[in-house]
Amino acid sequence: MSVAVENLKAALQKAAAVRPKVGGFPYLAEVLRQAGVTRNVWRLPSCQSLFITALGAVVVEGTPVIRGMADVPPFDAQGLIAALRTDQAGNSTLPEFLAAAWKAPAPAHK
Repeated sequence: MSVAVENLKAALQKAAAVRPKVGGFPYLAEVLRQAGVTRNVWRLPSCQSLFITALGAVVVEGTPVIRGMADVPPFDAQGLIAALRTDQAGNSTLPEFLAAAWKAPAPAHK
């Protein structure tokens, strides 16, 4: 395991340990910043996360929201807002939040 992977893994574990159930995102963001993460790019529905860090780039493959081929759901602004508010209140897990966010995708770039 590389130093970059070990560093990111330790940061994610620390963030999980110190963040409160409600409003935890700022804690995660600060722990990642302190660990040298300068950028985090997410891809839904594959749940792939690319972390650009001072020690190197690290990719994390999560559990996909869908498998195989599927239609992209139409954008649902109210659904996305509801998913965000539910998550901010500490009432969803990461997989639940990602599934709810997938059901309200952003319009494709032209």
